[in-house]
Amino acid sequence: AEIAFAGAELIGLRQHGGQELMHSGDPAWWSGRAPLLFPNVGALNNNVYRLDGREFAMPKHGFARRSRFELVESSADAARFRLTDSAETRAIYPFAFALDMAFVGEGATLTMTATVHNRGEVDMPASFGFHPAFRWPLPDAGEDWSDVDPPHFRRCPGRRAGLRRKRLYRWLWLFGRLARLFERRLLRPLLQLWPGLVLRLV
Repeated sequence: AEIAFAGAELIGLRQHGGQELMHSGDPAWWSGRAPLLFPNVGALNNNVYRLDGREFAMPKHGFARRSRFELVESSADAARFRLTDSAETRAIYPFAFALDMAFVGEGATLTMTATVHNRGEVDMPASFGFHPAFRWPLPDAGEDWSDVDPPHFRRCPGRRAGLRRKRLYRWLWLFGRLARLFERRLLRPLLQLWPGLVLRLV
């Protein structure tokens, strides 16, 4: 495994035969490989959140993936990286924290463990996510790799598979937009009118 100090990001993961499993990071497709998402996962409304009457700007997926981690422990088959709060992070996330990212290799298995520490005296809202991207088709999958392809993409080799994927992504994007519109235009006004309202979707 190969881990970068920038974002404690896993940028290389190879099989015993040397085949690379991780995405290349080609910006023509996506520059990331396996970024860590902290202290938020996804994008906030207008990239802003409110806390105790103040507004803070927060980038999509947080700042950890763009931050430099410190190597605090290392051995032949393990490493632990740490990101702690600084003046720069406290300007947009006013909390004292430590984010530890541990990597342990054992045989053909790599275990990744993220630990978030609240080093302050107040509650600290936070979320965390992994966002790995792997090469596709996977190495050694062979020419017929439909057995590792999602069922709804089977029997659609080559260009037809790509077209079906694009159509699916468009539908998923549209569904997400409709869900956000439903939340902003209906759910939020209802909750403002009736703060105790509980909606149950069946």
